[in-house]
Amino acid sequence: ERENAVGARLSPDGKRIAYILQSGHERSAIYTLEITTGNTTKIDEAVAGGQVSWSNDGGTLYYSKSDFRSPYRIGSELYAHKSSGGGCATKLTSDARAKDPDFCSGIGKKGSLVFSTQRARFSELQILDLETDAIRTLYRAPEYFHVSVPRCSPDQKTVVFGMHGTDPFEAVYRV
Repeated sequence: ERENAVGARLSPDGKRIAYILQSGHERSAIYTLEITTGNTTKIDEAVAGGQVSWSNDGGTLYYSKSDFRSPYRIGSELYAHKSSGGGCATKLTSDARAKDPDFCSGIGKKGSLVFSTQRARFSELQILDLETDAIRTLYRAPEYFHVSVPRCSPDQKTVVFGMHGTDPFEAVYRV
């Protein structure tokens, strides 16, 4: 059985690595690896997308998870997993079709998550204010183009993201 570890992110304190383990035989799952001990912990499964993000204090891990509403209606939502308080996951969005979150500390009092969405022929770069739960669109891609893997710059003033379409062309953009 072949497994692939993708989307690895080092915690802000440098003590843990969060990653998504993908296998052809099981649902994708998020794990953390304690660097000093080598111990791994399974955080959640049915993960959508290939990216995770830490809060600045390393106490919360953000990710997207598949949301099976019915056999013919599957989406993905953003979740937060706090390492304290029993390690429960909290659903942050509803019907957002969200993936690839990145934590941005400089936007909003509690920070924000920038993420990509896909609905039919259109993809958007959106941002979720973690204090107010308000979601707003930062960028809407042209028809049949897909926004992916948004990241906040270290100074929190710019969001960069990839975009690809039906043409064999990919590019990196910023807003």
